Amino acid sequence: MVFGLSIPIILGFGALTIEYGGALVKRSENQRTSDIAAYTAAFEYKRKKSEQTDQKINAAKSAATPSRPSMV
Repeated sequence: MVFGLSIPIILGFGALTIEYGGALVKRSENQRTSDIAAYTAAFEYKRKKSEQTDQKINAAKSAATPSRPSMV
């Protein structure tokens, strides 16, 4: 009698354990995806900022270079 009543409880706890484990795995996958996306975004931001900085430096250098008057 007791064995018959305890089987559904044991199976229920087993099912909950499996569901919880699956949720932890999914959470870990989502966190990994989020970390990769943040790293990629930061890398692209730095790369574009570096390109913009190079463009600004080149513009400043060309503006600072004295222009020679043309002799016509």
